[in-house]
Amino acid sequence: MALINNLEGLMTDAPTETKLRVLSSMFPQKIVYDGESYRTAAVNKVLDLIYQQTNELRGSKKSKGG
Repeated sequence: MALINNLEGLMTDAPTETKLRVLSSMFPQKIVYDGESYRTAAVNKVLDLIYQQTNELRGSKKSKGG
């Protein structure tokens, strides 16, 4: 979870090799840049589940506090 919480900082400050390893773990297939945007055929399913759970938890915090 620490990695996910600090993903922005990691992608800003980490060496290129570390950035590539993080990206390749998130996107199991190649990332394609067409000159305007990036795309991939699939996202890591585990990462997708974590992302969904994080969004649900954040939504719960907002509704309780509001």
